[in-house]
Parts: sequence; structure tokens; C-alpha cells
Amino acid sequence: LNSELQYFILETKYFSNKLSEGLEKEKLGQVTLIEFNNIRLNLKNSELSLLQKVQEIKKEELNIFKIIGTNLTNVVFEEEIYDITNYVKENLDLIPEEIEKVSISNDMEIFSYEYNLKKEELNKSILEWSRFPTISLGVDYRLRYLRDSGKLNTRSWQENWSIGVSLSLPIDAIFPESSIDSQIKQSKENIEKIKIERKNYEKNISDTVNSYLLEIDYYKKLLEIQNLKLSINLENLNFAKKQKELKKINPLDFMTNEISYLKAKIDYENAFYNYYISFAKLNKLMGE
Repeated sequence: LNSELQYFILETKYFSNKLSEGLEKEKLGQVTLIEFNNIRLNLKNSELSLLQKVQEIKKEELNIFKIIGTNLTNVVFEEEIYDITNYVKENLDLIPEEIEKVSISNDMEIFSYEYNLKKEELNKSILEWSRFPTISLGVDYRLRYLRDSGKLNTRSWQENWSIGVSLSLPIDAIFPESSIDSQIKQSKENIEKIKIERKNYEKNISDTVNSYLLEIDYYKKLLEIQNLKLSINLENLNFAKKQKELKKINPLDFMTNEISYLKAKIDYENAFYNYYISFAKLNKLMGE
């Protein structure tokens, strides 16, 4: 943002000087009214762009203050865009299959699908087991205070043992299309649904990984191009400085070279930022 601000400040200054030059040429009849008005419009457009950039910077500062919970004034932000390399890991050994594997293993939504799948499979097993007959074995022991056999008015504590075996056959096991069968069928459908949803979600992760890798490859190539353009514009600017010292170039032509250099610098910084942001998004997907 600061580079863009410098760019619009210089551009506004350039068109302001251009307007002054245009006024002189208009008096001498060296420019048409249309050419002069175009210079005025360019100046106003540049002033508008400068105003918008100032507002944008102020909003970003307010957002930062909101995040850190302070209303400090006269704060100077010392970090530059290149400091992003201190926080973002640039992993150049990118193997799509490995990235996809790590991303899936670190995704909490995948754990949710696994949990729901295990839960539904257990529910299906319980329902299936409930259709089978069950055998119950019971042992009963009782101690009763009873009258003694063959004795009149005589009682004593007497033990009584009994063993029972029962067979239970669920009615649902006899009739097809029973309630249990319907529940088992529904459970199977739920299992398949979870598997399909998990597969689709894993595919989305795979597509996202490939998308980020394409971004990284694109911004890497763009960064190389913008770096070359920046170097060329820097050479032109240095040459223009020497020409200015020798008074072989007028101030407006020199400012044109300054503006071109700042524009190339902005393009390079944007490519640099987007390149590392693409890595940041990939690292976040991998849980790093």
C-alpha cells in the first residue's frame, strides 16, 4: 500500500506539472483545447486515486488497531511486504500426492466423517444381532422359612434351587420387511451416504491442493517477469538521473521514468505477496 501511495503522489505531482506546462502551451496556441482538458482530467483522476489510496491505508490501520485492541496514534508500521518470508514457509519440494495425503490427515471434517461412519456401522451391527434368537440361562436360589414335612407346628429355614433355560426369538426375525429390516436398510443407506460425502470432500481437498499449486507456479513465473521489468525500469531510472544531472532531460520526462519505476515496483511487490500468500494457504491446508 505504501508503494502505491508513493506512486499516486508522484503521479499527481507529474500531472500537476503537466498542467502548468499545458497552461503555458495553451497561451502560445501549442496545444488544443481537447489536449489541455485531457491533462486536467488526468490530474483530477490522479488526485481521486490518491485520495482513495489514503483512505484505504487508514482503513487498514484501523483494522489492525481493532485486531490488537488498541487506539494508539502516531504508530509507525516498520515491517515491509518482504517480511512475509519470516512467517510463511516456502516449501519448494512440492509433491501433490504427499500434500494431499497430509491435508486429508489433518482435516477435522475428515475425522467427523470417520466418526459418523464408525458410529453408523456399529448401529447396523447391533440391529443385525438383534434379529438372532437369544438363549438365556438363569439360576434361582431361595431360602424360605417353611413347615417341616411330617412335623406338626415345626418350621425351619429351607433352601430351594432352580435352573431355568429360555429361548427368545424376535418376531421381526420371522417376518420380512419388518421394523428391524427397515432400520438395517436405512443404516446401510446412511453408511453409503457418508462414504460418498467423504469421498467428495476428499476430492474437494485434492482440487484445492491442485488449485494452490497452480497459483504458486503462476506467481513464481510472474515474479520472475516482474523482477526483470523492475530491473529494467531501475536501469532506466538511473540513466535518467544521470541525464538530469547533465541537464539533457526535462523534469517531466524524468518524472515519467520515476513513475514507471514505481509502477514496476508495485507490480513486483504484488506478485511477491501473492506468491507467498499461495504458500500460506497451502501450509494452512496442511496444518502447518
